[in-house]
Amino acid sequence: MNKKTWLVIILIAAVGLGAFWLFRNRSSAESNVSAVRVAAVLNLTGPAARFDAVKQQALNLAIQRLKEVYPKVSVELKLLDAGGGPEATTVAVRQALDWHASYFLSGTSPTALAIAAQVRGHSPVVVQMANAANPDFGPPRPGEYRFWPDWKQEGEIIWEILQNEKIAKILLIHSADPYSEALTKELKEKAGALTSLTMSDLQYDPAATPDFRPALLRAKQEGV
Repeated sequence: MNKKTWLVIILIAAVGLGAFWLFRNRSSAESNVSAVRVAAVLNLTGPAARFDAVKQQALNLAIQRLKEVYPKVSVELKLLDAGGGPEATTVAVRQALDWHASYFLSGTSPTALAIAAQVRGHSPVVVQMANAANPDFGPPRPGEYRFWPDWKQEGEIIWEILQNEKIAKILLIHSADPYSEALTKELKEKAGALTSLTMSDLQYDPAATPDFRPALLRAKQEGV
């Protein structure tokens, strides 16, 4: 399945959990069910907007599907702009809290960090959609759900594949974000323990549009 399909499944599961909770805990669910309000704090503008564009499409598909699955539950979606910065995210979170959002969906790691710092004590559910296992974030707190492995888990998976395939030369191309940097460090530490493995890395700015072709051609010539 592609990334969009997985996002739809994740969002249906997350918000569906809230709908299930409402049905289970209200004696008059058939006649009086409160709305499930989902606040999606995404980068609608700014340099990171292209990363969250697909998530917007997935959200719309997920909400449409949720209304089919739970026709008696009012599911509302509000898209709020993180704008690629903490100031805009602060405003967006404040608007979502005033709107009494049941769920917060975050896009990038900085957005997830900014949301978590502001919603403590308000008890909404925070669902992190991507790159949320930020090393700066620490372990999940009560009411927070993450759908990605942390960098150590992912490092173990990658390392096992490299060993099974007996790969000796690796070029690791990674973004300049906290998660990717932590994963790179984890893999380099593992690689440093083996003399039979050579690892180099190329870091790029996630807000740019880099051309990897020269690096890939050179790597091919060197047998990477």
